[in-house]
Amino acid sequence: MGNGNIEDIIWVSNPWDHTRELKHIPSDPKAEPGRSTSSSDTGHDQEILDYNNGLILINDFLSPEDYQVLLNKIKDEFRTMEESKSKSLPTDETELERPISQSKPKPKAKLRRLAIHYGPKYDYSTNHASPNPTPVPNYIQDLIEMIKPYLNGLEINQATLQYYPPGSGIPPHIDTHSCFEKEILSFSLGARVNMGFQKGDEATAMKMFAPRRCVGGSISTATPGTLPSEISINGNQPPTPTLTPKPLAQSTYHEIPLQPNSLCIMSNEIRYAWTHGIRSRATDDNVKREDRYSITFRKVDFEGVCRCDYGVWCDSQQDKNKE
Repeated sequence: MGNGNIEDIIWVSNPWDHTRELKHIPSDPKAEPGRSTSSSDTGHDQEILDYNNGLILINDFLSPEDYQVLLNKIKDEFRTMEESKSKSLPTDETELERPISQSKPKPKAKLRRLAIHYGPKYDYSTNHASPNPTPVPNYIQDLIEMIKPYLNGLEINQATLQYYPPGSGIPPHIDTHSCFEKEILSFSLGARVNMGFQKGDEATAMKMFAPRRCVGGSISTATPGTLPSEISINGNQPPTPTLTPKPLAQSTYHEIPLQPNSLCIMSNEIRYAWTHGIRSRATDDNVKREDRYSITFRKVDFEGVCRCDYGVWCDSQQDKNKE
C-alpha cells in the first residue's frame, strides 16, 4: 500500500526528462521489428519517447496507409451515430414565414464532444465504468494486437472512441485507480492537440472523493465539450470545500503535443498521481485546432483493488482508511 500523505510521496526526479528511440516497423508482418536493413523495405519508423514519470509517447505508430484506413473507419462510426440520432427525431422540412413580431430563433448549440463505448462504458461523472454489452469491434481489436508488445501483459477490454470538435476539451482528472488497471492508453487521430499534465494535490483528492452520482448511473454518450470550469475533475462543478487545500509550492503543469497517429501510454506516477486533460481553447502553440478523434484503451476490473504508492488519490486505500 502507498503513502496517504502528499508530503510522504517520493516523486521521480526530472519527470519530463526522456529517452528517444527510433524503431523500424517493417511492412511485412512476419519480419522482425527493428532498424531497417534493406533499401527495398517499405516499412516506417516509430519515434518512441520514454519519460521518467511513466509516460510513453509513440509517434507515427501506424503506417500512413493503415492510419488513414483507421481514421476513415472512425469517422464512419460517428457519421453513422449522428445519422441514427437524426432519424429518431421528428423532422419538418416545411419552411414557414416567420411573423415580424416573432423573436429570432435561438442560435445553434455549440458542437459537443461525442463518445462511442465498446466494452465497459466509461462514466464521465465518476471517472469509473459501468457494464456495457457492446463488444470491441474487430478493426479496433486489430489495433490492440499491435499495441500489445508495448504493454506488460495488460489485457485491454475497453475502448472509447471520442470526437473533439475544434476548441473542445476534457477536464483534468485521474482515472479511478481500482476500476482501471495499471495503464491508460490514448491513440490520437485527426488534428494534433496539446494534453496537459499536473501533479495531483489535496484539491484533486477532494474532488475525486466528493459525493457524486453513483457508479453505473445513466449518462449520455454525448458529453459537453466546453465545460464551466477548467479545474473540474469529474465534469461537474466542484462541491464547496470545507477546508482550503494547501497548494503545491510551484506549478507542475506541463503540456505535451499529441500528434495524429500517436499512441500515449500512461503508467506508474503519471497514471496514478498526475491529472491529465485538454484545455478548451481555439489554438495550441498558435496552431488552430481542427477536428480530432481519439481511442482510449483501458483494462476494466469491476472487482479490482489498487495497491499503488499514491494513496492520496487511490479509492481502494481511501475506502480502507474509512473502515
